[in-house]
Amino acid sequence: HPGFSDISLTEAIAEIRKTDTIIQKLYDDSNVEWKHKFFRFPHGDKGDFLHGDLEKIPSEQGQLRKDAIQSYLKLLGYKQPNFSGVTNTYHRNMGILNDIDWRWTFDVIEYATLYDGKYELRTIDEVYKRLDSDHVERGQSINSTNTDEIILVHDMPETTEYFSEIIERLTAKNLQFTDVTAQDLVT
Repeated sequence: HPGFSDISLTEAIAEIRKTDTIIQKLYDDSNVEWKHKFFRFPHGDKGDFLHGDLEKIPSEQGQLRKDAIQSYLKLLGYKQPNFSGVTNTYHRNMGILNDIDWRWTFDVIEYATLYDGKYELRTIDEVYKRLDSDHVERGQSINSTNTDEIILVHDMPETTEYFSEIIERLTAKNLQFTDVTAQDLVT
């Protein structure tokens, strides 16, 4: 799944439409109503960046593309779950609650173990250690009781062996897991 800044607006709309059609068919085939339509961009890339060698650079053209994609998601009936409990200033300043899609506030980054040196973390022990540290200035406040978190863990064959341990470590923090479909949705 490509980053949306790496593809054209036409390709981005086609990606969304194709995925939406597949999911709708699964619901239809199961005779179940699709009540809650949520969307997360691949890699968190909303289509509003130009890629530089070292960082993503916001662009005016990208902002127009992002706005068009957000409008298309709204047209298809996607909504953001109610994440009003995310009070971390870092994420609020990023505008995490301003769009139709949702974005995580904490990425476990277990996939870093697959890329030799691409990320700060190289081993699963470093990933586990990160679960116990906070860097509020970077939006990493998983151990804080002052804000809700949207935790991202990937379902990848290469990291399946770590999944249970990650969940056990998160559960040991006495985190309360919430079903976002039981909450009011942001309109």
